[in-house]
Amino acid sequence: MTSAPQAAFGDAVIAGGGEACPDDPLFGNLEGGPLRPSAISSDWGDVAERLGMPEVTFHGLRHTHASQLIASNIDIVTISERLGHAKPSVTLAIYAHMFHTDDSEAAAAINAAFR
Repeated sequence: MTSAPQAAFGDAVIAGGGEACPDDPLFGNLEGGPLRPSAISSDWGDVAERLGMPEVTFHGLRHTHASQLIASNIDIVTISERLGHAKPSVTLAIYAHMFHTDDSEAAAAINAAFR
């Protein structure tokens, strides 16, 4: 038997063409809202173990995701938005050590601007 929240969620998906919106949570509860972080972490551990995956926490996957985006030169605003940080400064405070410290490109760019 389908509960009222489940039915409402199903109706919303159907009304939206059956496709997720960009702002929809990746992991949603039956009402379409976000799951509790502890539920995600617990379930992830169980799934990873069953699949024989290395022991990586769900939060560790989040850091891996951010690190890969940084390594791919994705801009900090996009990374911050994907991680759900309030401001890019939060993301920079956490991941500053991941950014290249070689400023030769910046020096070359400013030198070229003055030629």
